[in-house]
Amino acid sequence: MRWELVSGLGFDLVRLFGSIDEADGPRVRHELSAILIAHPRAVADCTGLRASGPAALALLCHAHERAGGWPASRLCLYGLGGEQARWYREAALAEQVPLRDSMPEAVAALAEPPRRLRRSATLVAGRRIAREARSVIDSCAADWKLPRSVSTPAMLAASEVVNGAVEAGAAEVRILVEREPGRLAVTVLAHRDDSAELGTLTEITLDAFADAWSTESTPYGRRTRATFVVD
Repeated sequence: MRWELVSGLGFDLVRLFGSIDEADGPRVRHELSAILIAHPRAVADCTGLRASGPAALALLCHAHERAGGWPASRLCLYGLGGEQARWYREAALAEQVPLRDSMPEAVAALAEPPRRLRRSATLVAGRRIAREARSVIDSCAADWKLPRSVSTPAMLAASEVVNGAVEAGAAEVRILVEREPGRLAVTVLAHRDDSAELGTLTEITLDAFADAWSTESTPYGRRTRATFVVD
């Protein structure tokens, strides 16, 4: 996939060309998120884009969440046609990054938050990792107008999960914060954490502060997800 940037008045246009495949993930996420950070109000013209499937299209959403998500980074797509538009909508990707039929509609959509708000960050193991995890959630709370009754338990739970991951040998931790109607979800993926289960203190903390939580081992490390009810 290639892109061309055209600066506008009040928004920037990113033209996407060529093919995109799930295997392009690392490059697309890195390069496109850098563009979106530098150009936080963007619409993407996808008329020249050919995706191999829904997972390839999801890379555009991943790049957006890594750039900070709405409202730090505002993005709307247009120009996906036929089967690609159907894939995008059926995979609920349009709930993360909106899809419109034309450029004017895409520009207008930049003012409205998507149904699902997402923000993610990679944290390197170290003494500051719990503080950095809290900072990610705190920025979401400020941007998404979350009450302290939700953000504080989420920060406490995330702090303990990332600390526990480092103690279990994780070299890197990825945190994803998602806001959907009625709930906030925090997911921590601990790379190289091959422990059979969470530590006792981590489980006690999640039981105390999260409304629900789950954990599982994956090929990439341990994934722990906690959800919090938003009234």
